[in-house]
Amino acid sequence: MKIDGNIQLFPLLRVALALIAGIAIGSYVGDGLSMHVWFVALIASLLMALIGYKRRQLQSVMLLLSTFLLGAWMLSVRETEYRKNVYGDCTYKAVVISRPVVRGKVLQCDLLVASGPMKNKKVKASILRDTIDKRYLRLALGDGIVARSVLERPKNYYTHSHFDYALWLRIHGYEAQTFVCYTNWQKAEVGLGDLSRMERIRLKARQFRDRLMAHFRAYGLAEQDYAVVAAMTLGDKSMLSKSMKEEYSLAGASHLLALSGLHLGIIYFMLTLLCLGNRHFMLVQVFILTAIWTYVIMVGMAPSVLRSAIMLTIYAFVTLLNRKRMSVNVLALAAIVMLIADPLVLWDVGFQLSFMAVMGILVFYFPLYHLVKDQILFTSKAVRWLWGMVVVSVSAQLGTAPLVMYYFGNVSFYFLLTNLFAVPLATIILYCVFVSVLTAPFPALQSIVIALLSAVAGVLNRGIAVIASLPGSHISNVNVNFYQVVLMYLLIGCLYGLGFYCRKMVRSAPKY
Repeated sequence: MKIDGNIQLFPLLRVALALIAGIAIGSYVGDGLSMHVWFVALIASLLMALIGYKRRQLQSVMLLLSTFLLGAWMLSVRETEYRKNVYGDCTYKAVVISRPVVRGKVLQCDLLVASGPMKNKKVKASILRDTIDKRYLRLALGDGIVARSVLERPKNYYTHSHFDYALWLRIHGYEAQTFVCYTNWQKAEVGLGDLSRMERIRLKARQFRDRLMAHFRAYGLAEQDYAVVAAMTLGDKSMLSKSMKEEYSLAGASHLLALSGLHLGIIYFMLTLLCLGNRHFMLVQVFILTAIWTYVIMVGMAPSVLRSAIMLTIYAFVTLLNRKRMSVNVLALAAIVMLIADPLVLWDVGFQLSFMAVMGILVFYFPLYHLVKDQILFTSKAVRWLWGMVVVSVSAQLGTAPLVMYYFGNVSFYFLLTNLFAVPLATIILYCVFVSVLTAPFPALQSIVIALLSAVAGVLNRGIAVIASLPGSHISNVNVNFYQVVLMYLLIGCLYGLGFYCRKMVRSAPKY
């Protein structure tokens, strides 16, 4: 996959920026303007674009304005639907759509309401554990329950953080949260026919993921090694300890635990190898993309993995057309698709970090890579690979560092060392999991693969812990506000523009 070094303002990037601006302004205005006002303005701007078809500049401006108004209107529609929800004390039937996890005195799980005032709404539930009968132990993914509790609007408990928990719940589809006393629920038959087709598909996919996790647990991996493998391959981070998450964050390796382009890219490559490398055959691409999207649904359709799947889908079609360049246009198209599907995803931290990491790579990779002369790069493949890894890490860090400081309050200084050490090991882990599934009919061969998987996962966790504990590895408790984040990105953009101008001047200077 080649990266386009041309950084002109692509048409789709302008569209994406207009859509983002519309969603942001719509969120800021809130109830100040109704969705009907935004819709009338949208229709008017489209008519102006149609009338001015002979004047291309006017038409372009009106189309961008229409995109802006579309974003504001979609956000207003989303907010209007949210305000229609009926909250309060009620009795309802629901289906458990996530694996229940014990957290202190409660059992946490996701419910999809099948009857009652919040029908077909997703609820984040905390069920008080009963210590005598221990009925909570018999509650599993896909079970139906009848419960009585107070359904509340999502609340934000992190008042001293930039992380908005209530907004995070809404972005991930939760319309309410509730606390259920152990005396106020019981298991019951709930017909899945009341659920939408998409929800039934997701439920089946999650049940299949749970069976795979049980399969991996049978490998006998150490607890945190298994937790890391589950996070990297199936997107389940519920078993990661708080200390493990902190170590990965301080070492600058949190991206390894969140499914993203790295993971899907490896899976795409493995499937391509499985298909004997025949990437240009249409049926092969259809098979690979079907497998990729099945995997995306199974792991929960997080914004970062959705972005990667959309970009891989576009890349597959580009490959079929014998065009192998990935540009800002492709990234912008992925953003447009996701924002139209759900405008609230703009505020998702994973969405922002994922897109800014890829944007950083697309913008900075080409000029940084060629800072080293070709005579040095072409001495060996190892040198090119090492330099490529360094440049990708630095480029992604430039794209995400301000956001990481804003949301998480820390800066990692050993991210280069971490990526050079951890990315190859994470790749081996994904390969081992893939091969272990294929070798299931051959226990002797599978045991060898599992032994390698256990060893590599253990080395990765211990290495991350060592890097996180090194002197000067990070700065914690960094406190920056939104305006400082904007200024940092402006500074990075100005430095890039200055470097681009200087490079252009050097190239155009007469040679003697």
